[in-house]
Amino acid sequence: MKTRRHGALLLLLLAAALLLAEAALAIEPARDLAADGAEAARRGVPVLLAVTRADCEYCAALKREILEPMRLSGDEPGRVLIREVDVDSRREVTGFDGARASGWSVADGYEAMFTPTVLIVGPTGVELVERIIGLNTPEMYGWYLDRAIDEATAVMARAAAAQQPVDENP
Repeated sequence: MKTRRHGALLLLLLAAALLLAEAALAIEPARDLAADGAEAARRGVPVLLAVTRADCEYCAALKREILEPMRLSGDEPGRVLIREVDVDSRREVTGFDGARASGWSVADGYEAMFTPTVLIVGPTGVELVERIIGLNTPEMYGWYLDRAIDEATAVMARAAAAQQPVDENP
C-alpha cells in the first residue's frame, strides 16, 4: 500500500516537474508592449515580436527550434527582447502606444496576419528591418534572424548616435 502511494506521489512530482520545465521554455507572451519598449530602450536592444497562432505547426517549430534556444542561450534579454503575439489569444495586450488591444489587433496593426511572422521593432514599436514571414528554411532561419537582429541593433545605435527617435526603416 505504501509503495503505491509513494509511486503515485513520485508520478505526481514528475508531472509537476515536467510542467515547470515546459513553462520555463515558454516564450513570454506580449502583455505590455509599452513597458517592453521602455525596457528595450533602457538596454539598447530591439523587440522581437513573434506573431503566432495556436494551431500553427510552423509557429510551434519556430518557438521550439529557434526562439526558445535563443532565449536559453542568453540572447534574450541581452541582445533582444522576445515577445509572442498570439492572434488567437483572448488576453488583452497593452500596445506600444499604451492602448489595450487583442493580439489579433496588434498583429493587424502591423498587417502581419500570416503566421508565423517575426517583426523586429524599436522601443516605440516601429519596424526596424524587413520582417520574416513563414518558416520555409529552418536550417537557415537562425542565420536570417541573427542578421536581422544585428541590423535592427545597428539602426537603433545610429539613431541614438544622432539623438533621433527611430521612426522608419533605413
